[in-house]
Amino acid sequence: LDRPVTSLALHGKKAPCEIVLAALAECSETWLDKWDEGRGFTFIREQWLARGGAAGEPITINTGQGRVTGTYQGLSAAGALLVHTGDRLEEFNFGDVALGV
Repeated sequence: LDRPVTSLALHGKKAPCEIVLAALAECSETWLDKWDEGRGFTFIREQWLARGGAAGEPITINTGQGRVTGTYQGLSAAGALLVHTGDRLEEFNFGDVALGV
């Protein structure tokens, strides 16, 4: 896709798996604390929207009942993925999501 990628090795960095996993665990704990058993959902949603990409990007969702393509339109107030599928705006609460079509 049109997203830039890199690796630590290309930048002269070595990161043993243990260090990467420890950093990931620490970051996950921080976000779980902010989630606060759902009480922090509004904050989490705002952060997602700030980082989640631009509305209008192509997106594909495999719902288990079929494949749906459309454009990303953000998250509903309840946290559902909003996708414009051509003639309507749909909400998805589950599925395998991929950028692009």
